[in-house]
Amino acid sequence: MPTSDDATDDAALARAFGARVREQRECKGMTQEQLGIASGIASSTVSHIENGRRGNVSLSRIMRIADALGCEPGDLVNGLPVPRT
Repeated sequence: MPTSDDATDDAALARAFGARVREQRECKGMTQEQLGIASGIASSTVSHIENGRRGNVSLSRIMRIADALGCEPGDLVNGLPVPRT
């Protein structure tokens, strides 16, 4: 059964992942809209991801975002906090 600690861990992971996406996007000089178009993901979803309001981002989306940013998926996820199981 999920606990409040699990929710906190998930929120921290979502925020950390979102920060990575934002950092990579800004380094590439892209807007959220440009990233959305390049990745085939709605710019509102990109915004939610970057702001940590979208947890459990699918592997497919991670790969599409990474491809649009010209980086490896690992660049977006390596070193992020690992959720407890």
